[in-house]
Formats: sequence, structure tokens, C-alpha cells
Amino acid sequence: MITEVFIDLEMVFKGLSHIKQAKCVGEFYCWLSKRQQQEFASNIIDEVDDDTLIGELERRGYNVKKDE
Repeated sequence: MITEVFIDLEMVFKGLSHIKQAKCVGEFYCWLSKRQQQEFASNIIDEVDDDTLIGELERRGYNVKKDE
């Protein structure tokens, strides 16, 4: 069975510390297939302007250019 899940990152992360946000992203990222990991990372790169989350993606090898 294949299931598609939509997660509102803004709602999930509201009220979490930056450390908990990065941990959540890191753990969730590991559960995804390679294709899903790339899609997830591109959504974060496009939508999130947070140094901790961007740092987590850079640690995983993504080249992230934060909007100024």
C-alpha cells in the first residue's frame, strides 16, 4: 500500500526550538526514499528561512543558498 502524506511544516514547527526542529527534520528525512528526500529538501530550501534547518540540509550534502 502506498500512502501520500502532506505535512504543514509551519504548523508542526510552531513553538519548537531550533534544535528540536532540526532533530525532527533529520529523523523524518531518514525515513524517506531517495526521491522523497530530494523533494523534501527542495521544499525546505524553497520555503524555510531558518539557519538551523538549512544547516541540517547542508550537513546532508545539499547546497543551500539562503534568501537575504
